Amino acid sequence: EEIIITPDNEKLVTVGLDNKIAILDIKTGELKTTITLKNKLRCFAIESQSKIAVVGDNKGFVNFLNLEEGIVIKEISSGAPQVSSVAFSPDSKFVAVGTGVAVGYMIKKNPILLIDFNSKEIVKKMQGLEGATTAMRYSYDGTTLYTGHKSNSRTLAKWDLTTGQATIINSVFNVISLGGFTC
Repeated sequence: EEIIITPDNEKLVTVGLDNKIAILDIKTGELKTTITLKNKLRCFAIESQSKIAVVGDNKGFVNFLNLEEGIVIKEISSGAPQVSSVAFSPDSKFVAVGTGVAVGYMIKKNPILLIDFNSKEIVKKMQGLEGATTAMRYSYDGTTLYTGHKSNSRTLAKWDLTTGQATIINSVFNVISLGGFTC
């Protein structure tokens, strides 16, 4: 599902469909640690100044991991059927979490959550758009969140994080291809 290099450029982290996260030494290729979680992993991000990662799964859980120790620090339920994307704010104070499943004509609006990185608690819940929020990135100043969605349409949205309001940037209805956005 994912391949990420740690911010110190020393380790390669792979996230597999087998519920495992493997951490390898980049220089030697040696497997350093394996972390096995209980559900299928969907998305992954590493905080840039620490050894903490966030992973979302197909049962709606967000796990905070200590990559050095290979342990789960905290597990949070999103209240949604699946976590489909995660992103750190530029100052690493918040983690944005996109949820939902895009199967067929999925029209349910699944939430977008903001989690405080230090307390690891949900501090804001915004009503998402239809289907799954499959891609997300913060603006460089951290005031805006851009999201890509996958349902019976492919939608790009811009979120004002102060108000929680979304502005649709572009939406393409396409009943033949349900391809959406991924990062």
